[in-house]
Amino acid sequence: MKMYADFLKETCGRSCFYDDNGFVTYYMKDSTIVIDDMFITKEKRGSKLRLHYYNVILDIAKENECKYVTSVINKHSSETTQIRTEYILKDQGFDQYTEDEYMKYFSKEII
Repeated sequence: MKMYADFLKETCGRSCFYDDNGFVTYYMKDSTIVIDDMFITKEKRGSKLRLHYYNVILDIAKENECKYVTSVINKHSSETTQIRTEYILKDQGFDQYTEDEYMKYFSKEII
């Protein structure tokens, strides 16, 4: 996984937090941290690990004095994934601010 994280950093300017259960990729732009992708192993899905990863990103955002965190939901993901992710985002204080044909966009101000 470290090699993939290094690859993302070198080729895309993305950072990656990972452990044995999955990963989340992100980048910072202006005063915002953007969650790019999140993957959780099949065995750990439904275990609230996604919430842990969001909290890790919030901590990174605070350390880097970001004012906002944004995330997207791919409309081509499974319906279950879309519903679960939207619930978690809204439960964590994210608001949907727009959507297009492919994505729903959410943002949260970091306090």
